[in-house]
Amino acid sequence: MNIDRQILSKEEINNRFLTAVQELLRSRIVSSKATLAEAFGIKPAKFSEILNGRMKAGVDMLAILCDYYYISPDWLLMSRGENVFRESEELPPVILYDGDGCVPPFAQKAKEDKSESEQINNIQTDNNSLIAPFMQLIKEKDRTIMEQAEEIGQLRERVAQMQQRFEKDAANASTDTIANVG
Repeated sequence: MNIDRQILSKEEINNRFLTAVQELLRSRIVSSKATLAEAFGIKPAKFSEILNGRMKAGVDMLAILCDYYYISPDWLLMSRGENVFRESEELPPVILYDGDGCVPPFAQKAKEDKSESEQINNIQTDNNSLIAPFMQLIKEKDRTIMEQAEEIGQLRERVAQMQQRFEKDAANASTDTIANVG
């Protein structure tokens, strides 16, 4: 057994991290990259650096992916198996729910396997179906607020640039001419 073939390089693990993030977004388990950045406890700008390959994901981020989002640690760290998500019938101890009402593939299979009587007794599922439209509205409003915040930032930057240009023009104004009175 060649142990070097089983251990992935840091670069390969980071590439798998990026694949897992893309799968979470594609599957709509999380609504946005900003949601993931918040779950990782980092600023969106730093998360963007990681996604663009200029920085590497930390061990804590790998642990959060595996624990909260049910990414398979065997797939992520050891390249074992083909499934990004691990199979489980239990939900993780903490769910970072962003309100989009999506059920991850691992939970969907478990939900389909439940008996009819268990589904009837599951009040939480009914509550989620009642709450889902409101959560969608909140999600859309959050998206609008984020877009407006970005636009405000751009406008502030333009105002600052205009003020600098105005001050520069005022400083360069000619003061040599004196008005003739009389």
